[in-house]
Amino acid sequence: MNEIVNIIKNNDTFNLYMHVSPDGDAIGSAVALHAALLYLGKNSTLICDDVPAAHYSFMFEKYGILIPEKAKSVPVSIAIDCADFKRMGRGKSLFEKSAVTVNIDHHLSNPEYATYNHIEGNASSTGEIISELIKMLGVPFDLEIATNLYVAISTDTGSFAYSNTTPKCHILAAEFIELGVDVARLSSQLQNSRSLEKTRLISLAISKLELFFNEKVGLIYIELSDMAALGVKPEDCESIVDYIRDIDTVEVAIFIREINSKKFKISMRSKLYADVGSIAQSYGGGGHVRAAGFSVAGEYDRVKIELLSSVEGILNE
Repeated sequence: MNEIVNIIKNNDTFNLYMHVSPDGDAIGSAVALHAALLYLGKNSTLICDDVPAAHYSFMFEKYGILIPEKAKSVPVSIAIDCADFKRMGRGKSLFEKSAVTVNIDHHLSNPEYATYNHIEGNASSTGEIISELIKMLGVPFDLEIATNLYVAISTDTGSFAYSNTTPKCHILAAEFIELGVDVARLSSQLQNSRSLEKTRLISLAISKLELFFNEKVGLIYIELSDMAALGVKPEDCESIVDYIRDIDTVEVAIFIREINSKKFKISMRSKLYADVGSIAQSYGGGGHVRAAGFSVAGEYDRVKIELLSSVEGILNE
């Protein structure tokens, strides 16, 4: 972290990269660091392969986010919450052009692909790490930075309910609330509000639920035709896996979304003991013990059978 602090102090222009389909942790962490860099008089650009979900727009609309093709190469690039190099999507090639690359993340599966890598697997979120970095840079938390960091930490811990919740993240949350973060407003905006289209998607998804292995495993598959019929976007699928995990008998939740013909995005969650991160890594993906994901190609029926076989293996362990 000290080396990263020195890199920031000794350079003036930065590109900050979020992962594809950015979540609250990626967006909140990147925007908070972006604001801190501007406070220090630096030039900073936020870059993402995807347009973030609309309910996150209040966090970045002041600055804007560029797609990689619209951004320019700069001396220093910082990847934030990108568990592996591929998670930057089309931003990978631009990231590689920088003389110095930095990788800040909290996924233990991160392969340390940059010139400088700071990976804290025990951190609740990348937002927790960025909080420490901003303090080390001597930048005071204002309401904007505090709000973005609160979103980063709270969303990645499931509102402080997941097993990655730490004493440190509670202490940081208290600090942010003292600065004026409106917890009720954020909860309403991020968790208690959704479009009619997304509501219909959730209804369809639940109707397609399948259970396996004495109802210990739940699986939902959403096809491209389902999404087209309902007029929803990929980011609208973000929370479906949680509906599966919340079933009382389920230990492992699997959500499969069709990306295109014979290619699928898979999100996995576990409740108490199953290591879904190990399955994701075996498919070239990553994440945590209790939350992980990856993409895979093939015929759906074959993908499903192989995935269920892997899950059965970790349940038996």
